[in-house]
Amino acid sequence: MRFDSGFPGLSERRRGTVVVWMVIGLLPSTLPVLAQRPLGIDVSAYQGNLGPSNWSSIYNSGRRFAFIRITHYGVPNGDPDLYYAQNMANARAAGLLVGPYHYAIWTRTPQVEADYFLQYARPYITSGYLPPMLDLETKDNSDPNTGTIYPPAGASSVCDWARQWLARVEEETGVVGGVYVSGSYINRFCKTSTSCSCGGCDCCLINHPLWVADWCGNDVCTACGDINTAQPEFGTGFYPTWRFWQYCSKGSVPGIAGNCDLDVFNGTLAELQAMVIDFPAPSNVQAVSITQTGATILWNTPRPASSQVQYGLTTAYGYSTPVDSTLKTFHSVTLTGLVSGMTYHFRVISTDSDNQTGTSADYTFTTVAPVQIDIDNTYSNCIKTGSWTTSTSGAYMIGVDYLTTNPVSGSATATCRWVPTIPSAGTYDVYVYYQQAANRNTAVPYTIVYNGGTLNLIRNQYALAPTGSWFKLNTSPLPFAAGTGGYVQVANNSEQSGVIVADAARFVWADAQAPTAPANLNATAISTSAIQLNWSPATDNSGVVGYKIYRNGVAVGTINTTSYLDAGLEVNTTWSYQVAAYDAVPNESALSSPAVNCSTLSTPPDAASIVPDRTSGCVQATVTWTATGGFGPGAVHHYRYAWNQNPTHDFTGSEPQWSTGTLQTVMSASGAWYLHVQGCNADDVANGAYTYSVEAGDMILGDLDGNCRVDGVDVTLFRNCLGQAGVTPAPGCESRDLDNDSDVDQDDFGILQRSFSSN
Repeated sequence: MRFDSGFPGLSERRRGTVVVWMVIGLLPSTLPVLAQRPLGIDVSAYQGNLGPSNWSSIYNSGRRFAFIRITHYGVPNGDPDLYYAQNMANARAAGLLVGPYHYAIWTRTPQVEADYFLQYARPYITSGYLPPMLDLETKDNSDPNTGTIYPPAGASSVCDWARQWLARVEEETGVVGGVYVSGSYINRFCKTSTSCSCGGCDCCLINHPLWVADWCGNDVCTACGDINTAQPEFGTGFYPTWRFWQYCSKGSVPGIAGNCDLDVFNGTLAELQAMVIDFPAPSNVQAVSITQTGATILWNTPRPASSQVQYGLTTAYGYSTPVDSTLKTFHSVTLTGLVSGMTYHFRVISTDSDNQTGTSADYTFTTVAPVQIDIDNTYSNCIKTGSWTTSTSGAYMIGVDYLTTNPVSGSATATCRWVPTIPSAGTYDVYVYYQQAANRNTAVPYTIVYNGGTLNLIRNQYALAPTGSWFKLNTSPLPFAAGTGGYVQVANNSEQSGVIVADAARFVWADAQAPTAPANLNATAISTSAIQLNWSPATDNSGVVGYKIYRNGVAVGTINTTSYLDAGLEVNTTWSYQVAAYDAVPNESALSSPAVNCSTLSTPPDAASIVPDRTSGCVQATVTWTATGGFGPGAVHHYRYAWNQNPTHDFTGSEPQWSTGTLQTVMSASGAWYLHVQGCNADDVANGAYTYSVEAGDMILGDLDGNCRVDGVDVTLFRNCLGQAGVTPAPGCESRDLDNDSDVDQDDFGILQRSFSSN
């Protein structure tokens, strides 16, 4: 990795690089100088395609670690790096410890850059590799003509940009990465207190080890002296020690034609090996004991670690079990409340005592389909009494035949009883199949015996033309205990004429229980037209399939996760939300309670949102402000405002509100005056601010209309109030008493005339 000096004022001595490496678990604040420090290199496509023999030569020369570029957006040989896959595989096979790095383009957001890096580097951010690094250099991040550094996208500083990039990588991989940067960068952008009392993001980089590149004044690899005892320069007191040192950028190593960067580790080989990522990698991941509504997930870890399972109907998961913090090597987590007959995705997560986290790949299992028990008249658990005739007439039957009998008055002389073996207690629907025809009975008696009761009912088997079908006997699911205690039976005791048919029965597991109501519903306005909803999962005996979102009492959408974005809404409008859960039946839960109200954000103010009746005036003049869009739904609920002579204002939420009519302000001193406004919705959530300005001039005696000059208008205003000496001015004329003698007379007019002539 070649550093190009681009920071203004960077001396020849400091033309080097510094790498801040953030590892899981902080290193000691001070490290002794060791007798033998492991050597390493860093490479990119500039060193060419290094094959197995090249890397073997590098290893045999004494180099024990290497950092390999993966991505550099916008560069032909770095987008991604032409040889990253070969270099990673060959270097590791040769015995070197390797880690990936990314060259940052901070004119793109840190999230975009991190995701771009992870697209290629994710296979190398796992056990057995050194943690990833972020390379911050000014080349490609500054104006090539002036050297002016481009501002970072989506961040307040380059350090903030780096912090966000690192956070994204850690969020996605569980690994804390590092930063490659110059010593000048540390001095210019990371000058903050190690206590983090600075309140900024920069101090969040300070407590992590450094990899320093100091070429000791030139690029002669011997310039630094004995690298086993020498110390690099890396700033002025912001960091306690260093961990890696790039001491030369024009080194020569067997196996590489041309120059490459030479590095050294400040520690022993054992300490370097300890920095290798060592996740408690899950193995033997499997789903067992799968039922209609649950499963048990098993896995192993190489050392004791916690247990958690994320699961759902897609690879987005959406559900997770609570973290079992008991550290163990054999893990078992039971999932409940699943939906029968559905394929679930899951992955397992384990974290050890060193806060190393291992996450498995995605796995799937399918819950047992809903129980359906079919019993034909030929089965042994179809028990017949009395006289039945086997028939194969017609096309409508289950199996190869069906049974018929004739009706009798009084007590039954023939019965056909279908007895299921219920695998697990629950609620079931009961069906019977029979062939209808013109000679069939219109009042056939059926009896269902279930857990806790008996249901008697009559069915009409008559039809003008032959047909056959499954007919549901019960109107709502009936409870059955596990085993053979329940049944359905048809008998021949009917007062109606016509043949009675017995063919088959079916018992189908059915869910009669609705899910619990979702809890902890929260609504947050995220724009002028969208509100984000989040809630806690509901539970159900057979599993929650999804959620139904109600806005102002009307269902507006469904989703199978516990969050929903309600978009396309009107500006600054209050909406009432509730959520219901439903299962596969679908049984729907009660609505979440209480209903949650939330307002979309108001329209942010701009130059045209508010207008004054004047842009200038005299001291003590009143400025009347009008909100051009008005107030209320579709606009803004109210403005918080500050009126002062400061060109900027930091809103605290305690400013007065303006929510109706016009706003009047007084310019009480000369100079520029500013109206700072912050647009708010009905929930007093702000969305944007704007500052308007007007100018106040010094007052002139005789300026009756407040326009900072005495003219004909003022003369007219005065004449309307002109009176006699010693006579108290009429109401409203007090301001015409220019000599303050409690009257409006010729003396006052003389003052007005002199002011008029001076203007």
